[in-house]
Amino acid sequence: MLLSTSLLPSRILMKTPSNRIQFMKPGYEFEMSIEKPKYQMLKDYIAGTIESRQLKPGEKISSKNELSAKFGISRHTVRQAIGELVSEGWLYRTHGKGTFVNQKPEKKADTIRTIGVITTYLNDYIFPAIIRGIDGVLSINNYNIVLGCTYNQHDKEKLCLENFQKQNLSGLIVEPTKSALPNPNIGLYKELHKNGVPVLFIHGCYKELNYPYVVEDDLNAGYMATRHLMDFGHSRIGGVFKFDDSQLAIASEVKLTTIAHPKEKLGKEAATFIIKMIDKRNVNHSVKMQPQLIVRESTRKIGGRIGEL
Repeated sequence: MLLSTSLLPSRILMKTPSNRIQFMKPGYEFEMSIEKPKYQMLKDYIAGTIESRQLKPGEKISSKNELSAKFGISRHTVRQAIGELVSEGWLYRTHGKGTFVNQKPEKKADTIRTIGVITTYLNDYIFPAIIRGIDGVLSINNYNIVLGCTYNQHDKEKLCLENFQKQNLSGLIVEPTKSALPNPNIGLYKELHKNGVPVLFIHGCYKELNYPYVVEDDLNAGYMATRHLMDFGHSRIGGVFKFDDSQLAIASEVKLTTIAHPKEKLGKEAATFIIKMIDKRNVNHSVKMQPQLIVRESTRKIGGRIGEL
């Protein structure tokens, strides 16, 4: 099996020695001459096991972690495949118990609502929490999520956008790639918008596009950090600021005072915002999420042990 690393991280190729792409279902085989998204291949596999009666109504399917390990794909990809199978009637979820096989649907749903999410990274820093927040809101509102990752490169952003243009998206949430620099992909965003796909930015925006955005209030975060030290009697203050309140803040012997990034709350706000845009409800042009000061041992009033933020 050969993995394709181009375009979205949710694309996979299975090639035979004759360079034909194959996908195996229990008891039969599909052959394709073009690439197929990984989530679709997983959907086909699970639907095939149901059609062939290897999975029977009422049986519990493997967990997301098990399917991710078995097929060598991310949990996000598994979640998308399972979500669509639930929407189409192949599977159903029981809270606290898992996902089970439904009766074979008489007719698949004609429309599946999907929202695309593009971030600069997926597994690092604050992104898993943001995506978790987005997915939590979308799932309870019957939306599926499909992810794209730019690795902060304009060429990969272009590939993500071109791939999303081929899909029937209801909306698109985007973390800009190098937003301070000229962007060669502005035209692709305008095409999506022209085609009726609402676009919402998080963590920033492109000045060339007058689209809504949800961001953290960095200015207030800097003010809160500085004000905190001044209130403790410090006057010579300097710093390099990065707001996240990561585990590193409590890993050292002296626990660090930090400014917490809203992370999952930001993801939830973005998902709620894009749904309102899709429903054409009145929304503010932008939302600023307020940070939170987390006070720990590394800062004290002058006269005690002097710390720093």
